[in-house]
Amino acid sequence: MDDMKKKERLSILKFLEITVWVLKTYFRIARIPIIVIFFTTILMEAEVFASSFIRAWVIDGIVQLAKEGSFDYMSTVPFVLAFFVLSVLLSILRNLDGYFYRDLQQISDPKLRLLLYEKLRSLGIQSLENPELNNLIDRAHRNVFQMMRQFETLMRLVGALAGFLGSVIIIGSFYPLYIPLIIVFSLPMIFVDQHYLAKLWDYDRKVTERRRASYMSMDSLIDSVALHELSITGGYRLLKKKFQDFINDWVNWQRKTRKEWYVLAFLVGQIRNLVRVFGFGVTMWKFLIGEITVGLVTFYIQAMQNLSDNIFRLALSFNDMYESSQRIDEFKRIFDMKSAFEDGEKRFQKLNGGPGIEFQDVSFSYPGSKPKVIKNLNLKIRPGEKVAIVGHNGAGKTTFVKLACRFYKASQGKILINGVDITEVKGKSWYRNIAVLFQDYNTYPQLSARENIMIGKVGGAKGRVIRASKMARAHEFIKEYKDGYEQILSEKFKGGTRPSTGQWQKIAIARFFYRNAPLIIFDEPTASIDAVSEKKIFDKIYRFFKGKTVIIISHRFSTVRNADRIIVFDKGRIVEQGSHEELVALGGVYARAFGLQAEGYAKN
Repeated sequence: MDDMKKKERLSILKFLEITVWVLKTYFRIARIPIIVIFFTTILMEAEVFASSFIRAWVIDGIVQLAKEGSFDYMSTVPFVLAFFVLSVLLSILRNLDGYFYRDLQQISDPKLRLLLYEKLRSLGIQSLENPELNNLIDRAHRNVFQMMRQFETLMRLVGALAGFLGSVIIIGSFYPLYIPLIIVFSLPMIFVDQHYLAKLWDYDRKVTERRRASYMSMDSLIDSVALHELSITGGYRLLKKKFQDFINDWVNWQRKTRKEWYVLAFLVGQIRNLVRVFGFGVTMWKFLIGEITVGLVTFYIQAMQNLSDNIFRLALSFNDMYESSQRIDEFKRIFDMKSAFEDGEKRFQKLNGGPGIEFQDVSFSYPGSKPKVIKNLNLKIRPGEKVAIVGHNGAGKTTFVKLACRFYKASQGKILINGVDITEVKGKSWYRNIAVLFQDYNTYPQLSARENIMIGKVGGAKGRVIRASKMARAHEFIKEYKDGYEQILSEKFKGGTRPSTGQWQKIAIARFFYRNAPLIIFDEPTASIDAVSEKKIFDKIYRFFKGKTVIIISHRFSTVRNADRIIVFDKGRIVEQGSHEELVALGGVYARAFGLQAEGYAKN
C-alpha cells in the first residue's frame, strides 16, 4: 500500500475534504472554542486596518493642527482616546483568542487519541494485525499533533484571507496595478515550498518501517524487564546502534534537503522584494506631487505591506496545510476504514448456560498469508461440555480459539453458536458471554490487584473478588501485600510492588473466575504455575464452571485428562478425539505424546 501511494499528490478536492473533516472532528470535541477562535481571528485582522487608519487620521490631524497653529493639550484627547479604545478592544480579542486556543490545545491531543483508540477497537483484531494498518497507526500516533496544527494553520489562513481582501480593497482604489504584480512575483516561492514539502513527505513515508523498528529498539533500552537480559548479553549495543544509524541517516537527509530549500527560497524571494520596494516608491511619489497626505502615505504603505505579507501568509498557510493534510490523510484513512468483516445484527442476551459451538467445514488463512492454518475443520462442541484441545506448536489450536471468539472471519465454512452463524451476531453481545485467557494474557500494572481482577466487569462486591481470587490461589499472596487488594502492581509507582510471573497468571485466572461467563476458554493458562497449584486450580475449574462450556488448550496432560473430550490437532486438522482413556488405548498421536511426558515426569 505504501509503495503504491508514495508518489501520489493530494488533489485540491482531497485537500478540501481533509480540511472539512478536521473542522468536523474539532466540532465534535470542542464546538464553543472553535466558534470563538474563528470570530476573534477575523476581528483581529480587521483591527489591523482600523489601527492603520486611525494612525493615518492622527498624523494628518496633528499636521493640520500644527499648520493652523491651534495646537494644545485638549486637541490631542480625541486621538489618544481613539488609540485607547482600540487597544482595549484588541486586548479583549487577544485574551479571548488566547484563552480558547489554550483550552483547545489542552484537550485536543487526549480527545483525538481517545477517538483513535475507539476507532481502532471497532476495527477488530483481524484488521489490527494487518502490517499496512500498523504502518498507518504508527504514523497516526506520531502525527496526531498535525490535527491541531492543521486547525491553527486554517485559522491563520482565514486571517490572511481577511487581511488580503481588506488590502485589495484599499490598494485597488489607489494603485491597482500593484495587486497582480505582487501576486505573480510571489508564485515562485509558493512552488519552491510545495516541491520541498512533497519531497520531505515522500521520504517520511519511505522510512516508516525502518523508523518503527528503530524506535522499538530504543523502547527496549528503557524497559526495566527487557534490560535484565540486555544488561547480561550486552545486546543494548546492537539496539542502540540500530536507533543511532536511523537517526543519523534521517537527520543528515533532512539537513541536506532543508538547506537546498532555504537557499533557493531566499534567492526567489528577492524578486518579490523588488516589487514591494517599487510600490513604496510610487506611494512616496504621489505624496511628493500632492495627491495624498502624509497620513495616507503611512496608510497605503501599510496596506501594501499587509498585502505582500498576507500573500506570503496565504501561501505559507496553504503549503503548511497541504503538508499536514498529507499526514492527516493517513489519520483520516483509519477513521474511514471498515472492519475486516462487518458486525452482525443479531444480539445475544446473557446466556443461562454454556453455548453449543459448531465448526462446519471451516478453513482459515491469516491475512496476507496463503497457507491454511485451519483446514476443512468439522467439530461440534455440546452445550456445557468440557473440551481439551492438544497438539504441537503451530497445530492451529490458538487460531481455533480466535475463530470461536469472532476475532477472525473464517476464510471458508461456517461457525455456529447455538445454531446461529457467528458472522450474523453483534460482536459486543457475543463478548459478554465469553471469557478468554490467552498465553499472552494482559497485565495492568498501573491498576490495583482488585481492579485487575474486576476489569471489564467493575462494581461487584468485594467478597466476590476474594472468592474468585481464592479459586485461582491468588488470595494467599494478595492478602500479604501492604495495601491488600488495593495494592498497585508495579514497583514503578509509589508504594507499588511487582508480582512474579506465576502470581500474575493466578491474578489473570482469578479474573475469569470473577467473570463467570457461559463460555470459558483457557489457552495455556497455567504455563508459569507450579504443578500442585495447577492441579488444584483445574479441579476447581471443572467444578466451578458446571453447566458452562469450557475449552482448555494445554500441553500438560495432567491438565486435560479430566476433560469430557480431548481433541488432538495436527496441521490445522483433527486427527484424534475421545476421552483420555480412549486416546491412550488408541495408541496414536496422543498416546505417544502422553507416554513421552509421563516418562519425563518419572525421570524428574
